[in-house]
Amino acid sequence: MAVSSTRYLLCCRGLFTLVAEFQHGVLEDMVPLTSLASTTTSCILDLWIAEHGDARVPLLLVYLPHLTSRVILHAIATNKPDLLKTLELDAFDHDDLVEVAAVSGNLPAIVALHAMSYYSGTHRAMLAASIHGHLNVLVYMHVERMQTCTRAMVNAAASRGHVHIVQWCHEHGGQTWAAEAFAVAAAAGHLAVLSYMHRVKPRCGSATVAMRAAAIHGHLHIVQFLHVNRPGCGISWSDAMDQIQANTLGYLTLHNLVYDMCCACGFHKPRNHECRAIK
Repeated sequence: MAVSSTRYLLCCRGLFTLVAEFQHGVLEDMVPLTSLASTTTSCILDLWIAEHGDARVPLLLVYLPHLTSRVILHAIATNKPDLLKTLELDAFDHDDLVEVAAVSGNLPAIVALHAMSYYSGTHRAMLAASIHGHLNVLVYMHVERMQTCTRAMVNAAASRGHVHIVQWCHEHGGQTWAAEAFAVAAAAGHLAVLSYMHRVKPRCGSATVAMRAAAIHGHLHIVQFLHVNRPGCGISWSDAMDQIQANTLGYLTLHNLVYDMCCACGFHKPRNHECRAIK
């Protein structure tokens, strides 16, 4: 009798669907959308909707409600007001749509939102675009919305190796960098960013702080670059002993870049230097 009931349940589409609604998990065709990076969600979602159609979107939001903002952006960017009406969604109920679009570089959605006089989150969107390297979004915001770069944007771009963002902010955005951007680029091992900064403003940023950050994180190529291009910088002996990897420490020691306070003269000098105070 139990086997017969199970077969009946599996063969009855309506009954099986009703039972499945109370089970955990998502439908098979929606699985690819459950673990996407924020920078790729919009592209994959567009492909998914193109394959499965707008009619399946309401069910998608039942299983994956966190995609609501992405669905709104899709509907706006592709000019589907009927989809928003069907889903009973209003863009103005959400205050982060421009920022969400900026994360993935979804410029058509941003343009469409601005055409609707939706400007909420524009400043956050500029920072998000800088973090993820979407120069097209920054250029649009600068030209159409008269937005300018901030120091936080430059720091974010430098820490993630987006040299094209750093360069654009310097040349067009009215914002350059300070010591923090130089240090975070070194800490993350982004030689292209550091090289550009040094070439354009060779005295900007503390080479000593940058070398320490690079050495602590094991970026020997950054240490070598600073040694060659910023003479006189080094790191403290305590940092060298506590946190630096063997290969980096070997280079620092070989080139006398590890500094300590001299017991004779009282100045910070390379270790094992020939102090004139004891001659």
